[in-house]
Amino acid sequence: MESVQSAAAGPSNPPTAQFRAVLQEWAKDHRMFVAALEELAGQLSTLQPPPQQDSRARQRLQGTTSSTPTELLQRVLARAPSERLAAYVTGALPALRPLQRGLPEQLDQNLRLLGVLAAEMRRFVAQLEALADSTVAAALGSIEISDQGDATGSGDGAAAAAGDAALLMTGVLEGIAKETALIQAAERTTLTSPPEEVSAAATVLQLKPFVDETLLAAALEEEQQ
Repeated sequence: MESVQSAAAGPSNPPTAQFRAVLQEWAKDHRMFVAALEELAGQLSTLQPPPQQDSRARQRLQGTTSSTPTELLQRVLARAPSERLAAYVTGALPALRPLQRGLPEQLDQNLRLLGVLAAEMRRFVAQLEALADSTVAAALGSIEISDQGDATGSGDGAAAAAGDAALLMTGVLEGIAKETALIQAAERTTLTSPPEEVSAAATVLQLKPFVDETLLAAALEEEQQ
């Protein structure tokens, strides 16, 4: 993060170069976020098997294929009432399953990574907004100078270039900001989130519905020397 800020914010770098550098980091974090979310969906599916599978496992432990608890469980529940046992008997609790070795650590790592990446992408959006605002202000200044007349004739070209850069930045930024809002929603994934919903969120984010790929490619393109 520090290297990005120092490289992009140097006085010799124009706003367009700074914008491109920050945008590249945002795109990199976006890919990492989607990959972590996809992996998390697979881990949650291991932790939370489909309802039918869970029901069959509970029935095997109860020793019956019907929804009626066994006589043994009924006697235990009558002699030693327990809210947790009652919830298990009625199907409100999942059957216990052995966890894969290392799965808790992997889940924790991915959940933490989602938070770190989402926070970093929000900071990148703030930087992009500041750069876009300064570019728009510079473009308006160039247009004003051009309207007043430039004896060298170079004012019109500078104003046009500044205007194009400002339009490109604002167009890209609008989609990036909306995409980051989706990231923030997906960041709220927890251990109890349904795996299919997490997987669907990863698929949506991978498609980047709010980002215009043509504008994004143009903003990421290196300037011709």
